[in-house]
Amino acid sequence: MFFQLFTLLLWICTGASANPASTPSYEADIRPIFDTKCVSCHACYDAPCQLNLTHPEGLQRGATKAAVYGEMRLKEAPMTRLFEDATSAEGWRDKGFFPVVGEDAASSLLWSAVSQGAKHALPADEPPPPAIDLSLGAKQQCPMREEYEAFSSESPLYGMPYGMAALTSDELDTIRRWLNAGAPIDTPAVSADQAEAAEIQRWEAFLNQADPRAQLVARYLYEHLFLAKLSFAEADSAHDFRLVRTSSPPGSPIVPLPTRRPNQSPLDDPAALFYYRFELVRGTRVRKSHLPLVLSADYLDFLDELFLSGTWTTAPGSAHNWDRATNPFVAFADIPQDARYRFLLEDAWFFISNFIRGPVCRGPIALNVIQDHFFVGFIDPESDLDPDFVDGARELLDLPGSPTNLQHYVRQTQRLARNQRKYLKRKDRELADQIPLGRETSELWTGHPEAQLTVFRHRDSSTVVRDWVGQEPETVWVMDFTTLERTYYALVANFDVFGSVFHLTSTRLYFDFIRAESEDNFLLFMPEEARKALRASWYRGLVVKRKQLRQYRFAGRDLPGANALSAEDPKADWLHQVRNFGPISAPEQATPLQRQVVQRLRALEEQPQPVAQYLPEMTVVHVVVDGSLTGDRVYSITRDRAHTNISFMLRERARLRPKEDGLTATAEVLGDYPNRIFRVPEAQVQAFFDQLAAVRSDEDYRALVRAFGLYRTDPALFDELDWLYQRDRQLHPVTAGRLDLYRYGGELPTDAGWFKWPEGLPLLGAQKRSSRGE
Repeated sequence: MFFQLFTLLLWICTGASANPASTPSYEADIRPIFDTKCVSCHACYDAPCQLNLTHPEGLQRGATKAAVYGEMRLKEAPMTRLFEDATSAEGWRDKGFFPVVGEDAASSLLWSAVSQGAKHALPADEPPPPAIDLSLGAKQQCPMREEYEAFSSESPLYGMPYGMAALTSDELDTIRRWLNAGAPIDTPAVSADQAEAAEIQRWEAFLNQADPRAQLVARYLYEHLFLAKLSFAEADSAHDFRLVRTSSPPGSPIVPLPTRRPNQSPLDDPAALFYYRFELVRGTRVRKSHLPLVLSADYLDFLDELFLSGTWTTAPGSAHNWDRATNPFVAFADIPQDARYRFLLEDAWFFISNFIRGPVCRGPIALNVIQDHFFVGFIDPESDLDPDFVDGARELLDLPGSPTNLQHYVRQTQRLARNQRKYLKRKDRELADQIPLGRETSELWTGHPEAQLTVFRHRDSSTVVRDWVGQEPETVWVMDFTTLERTYYALVANFDVFGSVFHLTSTRLYFDFIRAESEDNFLLFMPEEARKALRASWYRGLVVKRKQLRQYRFAGRDLPGANALSAEDPKADWLHQVRNFGPISAPEQATPLQRQVVQRLRALEEQPQPVAQYLPEMTVVHVVVDGSLTGDRVYSITRDRAHTNISFMLRERARLRPKEDGLTATAEVLGDYPNRIFRVPEAQVQAFFDQLAAVRSDEDYRALVRAFGLYRTDPALFDELDWLYQRDRQLHPVTAGRLDLYRYGGELPTDAGWFKWPEGLPLLGAQKRSSRGE
């Protein structure tokens, strides 16, 4: 054993290879290593040191000491979007990125990191040592190549993959030989196939019409689809595209015109001509940033009929007016409200997922404003607020901008709060005129596959699924056009992940208003006498009750209840009338094993305590039947944390109520960031669930992990993640993407996260009292 270890260390230090061979191929040899063992952390904005390994251009860009998350900036930061904000290594060096690949292995930071990981390999049968910080608020360590020797001496366990199993000797040898050969890239140029090209031609012709109405509609569509990974139903391929604005017309090479936000002019001259084009998306697909939308001929006909068949008009050049672009009720006032709302409803899952994932991969600043599990429904367009009322209130529906200093931030926050109070006062009168007998259940939008959605929060990431899933949630949202559109613009179109603390916090505070208004929209379906008690149960604590009186005006509070509901539990009665929901169920053709698993999961959902207190946010259970993609079964258990209220930005721990936490089980991998994966052989299913149901302490949970779990340090974890991806791709080719291991490996502090109020910046209002649990 000593001799083998000595040989490995000698090989790493000398770079010698016992079996020299031809230069490895990036596509055939290097990319599979990155995809399986590196992309699980190094993708999107939360990639450590911004090292993105989903595409060779990420290698070219390199790494930086500047973090996207964790830096509470008083000024907005320069943008560092891959493929957009620089197109050459020199351009990235000017932005503070340093190389990770040198002339050979010895001069490459990449080699230093992976060889250190092998030199200090961690035991596979136990969790990482405490010296490895896995909390979300962990400080990133981003040494440059010339700093690495001193860094590795001080932090020997910080090799790559971080806190995980080291690369194998074959993988290390492949990377070393590739680096010594100059790290050649042989990624072939990929282009749209013939069927895709034909569809792109049709769509680009639709989006680039000269008619002023069509131009305004094209801008509206772009601002709502700029994050989408688009594919074509008529084309049988796996390519994804994104909608971009370019200076080059259709049929010519694409020259993108990136802007900080999608509702900014892409050219210095706001009236100058530009074009909407479809650009092929490059790189490995990861689920946390994948927002798929399938385009079809029927959908194009739907948009044409929806937006351009009417008689509405707009002034020439209105599509190039950027003065009030952050307020869509002003910018797109000429487009009929009904068309805009029906467009959003047609792909409700996509747009709600945009709020959740948005342009940020994970959303710590916005997601602590929502519950861990809730249902979403929508007001039917025929019963929505009158367009004349919305148009008359459009100035009050203004959205957060980008304050440049504390004074500007305070003024904006006060103005937005004042506008919301005024708007809700007007809405109260409008509802009294529009529905004087109350809101009837028939006014809920139904009959569409996306009419009911469920949202799960996993600390600072979240997942949206179609249908109402799980046990009865604490809260329900019912969104109308104004809440849906404002949420999209606040959290997606207007949001800047590189923005200042003033921008980030003002966005969060505004979303607080929208959440409360959406919950109140639901309460209008309840009996008048039940509303106060339901609302009070969502907002427990003296401070939040004061905030309610000041900020959370209940529009329509005094309207009569229009629906015949159970006096004992009107919420549950109404939910079951609208759509059946409940615990996980077995499919009709389920095997005895599936029925056994589902029965045990149902029992956990129905009696989650005290087990829920010891499980992480997202647990995956892989029941091994025959090892095949179709024979095995995969389930998820999510922990739904309870709060006294979710009305404050800081000190969430004080408002958690672990003894009220629930669990939701699903027959799929739910979420993008698993915290724990259990592999359970078919013969041990009963033993696993018996041990899981008996968890009463941290030690009980650790014993369960030892018996069935995969440690972060286990080499089999990489194989498991790859297996889950292959299965996902086979079953769900449009939505499939690789999962992230950023927060895998154990329990995290309940208040861990990247948001910390900047030192010296005063807290505002009731936030400084929230440590009392209110």
